[in-house]
Amino acid sequence: MLFFIAQSVCASIVGSPSNHLKKGSAFHWDLFVLGSLNAVLSMLGLPWIYGVLPHSPLHARLLADVVPATDSQHNSTKSYVVVRVRETRVTGVLVHLMIGSVVLFIPNSLSNIPVAVLCGLFLYCAISTLRNNSIHDRVVLVLTEQV
Repeated sequence: MLFFIAQSVCASIVGSPSNHLKKGSAFHWDLFVLGSLNAVLSMLGLPWIYGVLPHSPLHARLLADVVPATDSQHNSTKSYVVVRVRETRVTGVLVHLMIGSVVLFIPNSLSNIPVAVLCGLFLYCAISTLRNNSIHDRVVLVLTEQV
């Protein structure tokens, strides 16, 4: 269940209207393919796959052309507005090929990476996606004092 919830949340963050995606996210198709593959893998006794990598929201943000959004009252730049996104699947395929080549050709390299480094990488990805995330902004708004 956790895989499907994480898949849905990550896909909805990437496919949010603020990213101005033109091609769409094929949200339900991704979930159907993920469920089908995981059902087959379960029958074969193999581990499940995860459809969306943790860095996908960061990847979508890096492919975007943004302009600073200024606050008219304070004249300060706090956030950015996405103008357009270069939608490509080439970078995703290249990332997966590089991950696969490391796992296949250098199998002992993963055991040499400290767990703290991996935790730090995932923590950085998580914190960097909190910017411009409407759910995070709403929680902060509820918890902070209004002026």
